[in-house]
Amino acid sequence: MADNPSDYYGYLLRLWRSGPNHPWCASLEDVETGVSVRFGSLSEAYEYMLTRTLVSSEAPGSGKPPQASEDV
Repeated sequence: MADNPSDYYGYLLRLWRSGPNHPWCASLEDVETGVSVRFGSLSEAYEYMLTRTLVSSEAPGSGKPPQASEDV
């Protein structure tokens, strides 16, 4: 995981299953680095994304609306 959380993550999401009665699997490929992480279930992929965004939300200044700019 990155040391400096970001306000933007770009992933290529892939979903597949071995057959109609098998669970869905997923992979997320970081579009900047090309690093791919595989998951045995959709809930694992969701948990990964949730963890990434929670870390970003806890960064200083997060949760505050952006300041409006005034053109003078």
